[in-house]
Amino acid sequence: MPEVIQSKPAGVNQPGWGLKRKPLLKQIIDCKYLLILLLPCLIYYVLFHYLPMWGVLIAFKNYKLYGGFFASDWVGLKYFRMFLSSPDCFNLLRNTFLLGLYTIAWGFPFPLIFALILNEAKNLKFKKLTQTISYMPHFLSTVVIVGLVQLFLSPTFGIVNQIMHNMGLNKIVFLQESSYGKIWDGTQLFILPPCQM
Repeated sequence: MPEVIQSKPAGVNQPGWGLKRKPLLKQIIDCKYLLILLLPCLIYYVLFHYLPMWGVLIAFKNYKLYGGFFASDWVGLKYFRMFLSSPDCFNLLRNTFLLGLYTIAWGFPFPLIFALILNEAKNLKFKKLTQTISYMPHFLSTVVIVGLVQLFLSPTFGIVNQIMHNMGLNKIVFLQESSYGKIWDGTQLFILPPCQM
């Protein structure tokens, strides 16, 4: 293949104009160390972002656990039609979008406001104690937090209902009342929308 050298247009004073471009293989050899540095990132994206996309096809198959992925029959949009025609479809979609909206609305400004307020605290011991208490749930798993919430709010043996009973108030089944759907998790306040089953 003949070498093509572009002629320099009149009035252009750019360094390197008119030099021929290196072949691709030569460029790869010259940049081999940079490409080796890129290799872990490429492997990460292939393993954890592209290969798992193959599993999306399960939504279009009548998946059989023991038959495996390839032995399952192709059903197309059957399960999507079944979901969209379900009477719970609107409630499930609404709850999903509301949870996302509440997470954005409370999960973004609340920790910032809390940090700014805590930054203004003058008492150093109070500041350190509050930081420790507010960060503690981040070191506990969600399963442990949900278990503690269930223990505290249980209608039979929960400490909150026991205190209410001792004060002469009626016990409340907090986890079945949609109006009490608030869970404190660290510095994020998740407000659960009323779920209609």
